[in-house]
Amino acid sequence: MLLCLATAMISGASTPAISKESAPIDRSACKEYLDEMWVRIVRTWGIADNRSSDFLATSSFELDANGNVSNIAIEQKSVSFAVNERLRKTFQACAPFRLSPLKKTTLHVNCKVQARQGALSLELRIPEFASANTDDVATVADADLIKGLIDTLRTSKGQQKQDALEELKTLGVKAQPALPAILEAIRDNDSSTIYRAFEALQAMGAAAKDALPEMIKYMKGSDDRLREQSVIVIATMGPTAEEAVPLLLEALDDSDSTVKHGAAKALRGMGSAVSQKAVATLMQSSFHEYITFVPEIIAEFGAEAVPALIKGTEDADRHVVHHSVEALQKMGDAAAPAVPALIKLIDLKVGGEAQEKAIETLGKLGALGKAAVPCLTVTIRSGGEDYRWRSIEALGSIGPDAREAIPVLNQYVNGADPDLRRRAKEAIRKIEAAQ
Repeated sequence: MLLCLATAMISGASTPAISKESAPIDRSACKEYLDEMWVRIVRTWGIADNRSSDFLATSSFELDANGNVSNIAIEQKSVSFAVNERLRKTFQACAPFRLSPLKKTTLHVNCKVQARQGALSLELRIPEFASANTDDVATVADADLIKGLIDTLRTSKGQQKQDALEELKTLGVKAQPALPAILEAIRDNDSSTIYRAFEALQAMGAAAKDALPEMIKYMKGSDDRLREQSVIVIATMGPTAEEAVPLLLEALDDSDSTVKHGAAKALRGMGSAVSQKAVATLMQSSFHEYITFVPEIIAEFGAEAVPALIKGTEDADRHVVHHSVEALQKMGDAAAPAVPALIKLIDLKVGGEAQEKAIETLGKLGALGKAAVPCLTVTIRSGGEDYRWRSIEALGSIGPDAREAIPVLNQYVNGADPDLRRRAKEAIRKIEAAQ
């Protein structure tokens, strides 16, 4: 059996020194970028179908600001002219790559490809990546390991099979050659084996793209366990799973909350246009049917959902208003653009949970909710009991920017209500703490 192995490398000891002026690079973003690059090169070349004799070749190319390839060079040529030419043509066919997270006008990429005794490895390095971010170098021994794990999956049962899947999971994107065997493991009768097979696919991310048709089939099936796990795998594939968008949009209204959340995460990972379409789908259907878990689902889309939720706070249907505010409350700082809409709800005294949650959301925004200080101060004086104590707590959470409310809060520090006294003291402490 021929085997391909690829490693997206962040260069280590041989890396040129990084300038102190260079901005720190996020390790996970760099690794993800290199993994995507490797997957495209492997898929374009058809590296797993290679039938060449043993060889070693090293090459390099440059990416411009638009991800286009130029200056392809074969530094150490293979004895096979066909291999050298195949490298050149593969790099050219892969372009354009996604824009680099390094945000440089030119990015240099080193590539090493080696075949030995039927095992093939591909290594990628980007010297500009910080030397502190290092991964293990792929070796033929690693390729032999994966080959052995594939054999174990196909010949063993029970714990041995599960252990092999666990090891493939740790290999992440490098385990792509084992994809067919992992998919076979999903058809096992043992639930632990099935679960570990899905975990191995999740760890592979975009490299598991060829499993998408199988995942779509499971999502359409009646087995809830397979439906839940398959949508989670699709969510790790990112934009490469675009074919599944129609099914994922339908899944936003699924009766299974795990499927709903997985579908939302998958759609959000496919970019702004798809996220906006998903949000519109939720607003048009699920919101008006008051389906359970809707706030949590739409909150998955973060900033992309805020404009629709602001519109929801103005809806004539009080249930839509309530769900819109609840979703904003779950978003954290991403809900900041909705501050004026939340203030308006309090000023209009819409009442009920919508007004309570609007106050709580402003508090959770901390300093980002400072525009609400006058509104919250008024609510302390004239609002009902539930709104009063929530407003006091919200002002405390806003912090130093709520200092203008201290005179009003002091009135409650000396008031008759022990609960409001305690809350007012705590709010003042928070406001004064950082002044």
